[in-house]
Amino acid sequence: MSDTNDDAKASRTRQANAPDADVGGIAADRLRSIVDRIERLEQERKALGDDIKDIYSEAKSAGFQTPPHTVPTVMLPRFDASMTYCPAS
Repeated sequence: MSDTNDDAKASRTRQANAPDADVGGIAADRLRSIVDRIERLEQERKALGDDIKDIYSEAKSAGFQTPPHTVPTVMLPRFDASMTYCPAS
């Protein structure tokens, strides 16, 4: 999170030093920073999705059932000892 704060601080410094960088009331540097962060997060999301696919492939090659059978299992919340079983009446 400090990277975000550092980026924001650097952007404010650039804005103060170059007031003509404002475009339509939005600082160009700030907008560029936001777009760069979004693009980086999109790349990270794609990489995570690829990693998850690799893990499913690994599970399938080990003989485990793969989606749609494993997805609900993965999504189940972990058992909490404070949870109690109450059968429906």
